[in-house]
Amino acid sequence: GHRQIINGLHVNVGWYAYLAAVYNLFGFSLHTGKISHLVMALFTNFALFYLIRRFFKAWVASVILLTITLSPTYLYMNALNLHWALTFHILTAVLLLLYFLDFSKRGLSLVISAALFFLMMWGWLSYQAFIFYIPSLVLFYYLKLRQTIHGRIKFVQKIWRVG
Repeated sequence: GHRQIINGLHVNVGWYAYLAAVYNLFGFSLHTGKISHLVMALFTNFALFYLIRRFFKAWVASVILLTITLSPTYLYMNALNLHWALTFHILTAVLLLLYFLDFSKRGLSLVISAALFFLMMWGWLSYQAFIFYIPSLVLFYYLKLRQTIHGRIKFVQKIWRVG
């Protein structure tokens, strides 16, 4: 209203855009937002377990997943359906996409890169402190790109030695 100051910190465009998209797809209900949040949490917990399982044994991965999902912060933010919890889910999806990113497959890497950019911007619009995750995510992206370029250089060197 009148003489009210909005600082932009609590605008959370990403969260409200997500809810608007869910409401447009499934219709408005008091429980639609909670159900969509639950489905997203279920998907990202499976994605998190998949990522952790790739690097640890099954029982160690289970302990790590239980530690993360039963942490007080994670439970608090998800129980209240706070928009900040969306950042955990977006970060997990970004890490999963970074894991699957393979620049040797040109079309797939382009689609994954576009999805990564979209998810990082969505995370930033949902929770402004997400900007502090972006440099490390860009570093992971660069390392994946460098790994692919280094592999191609080795392949070319191998071909030149044989020929």
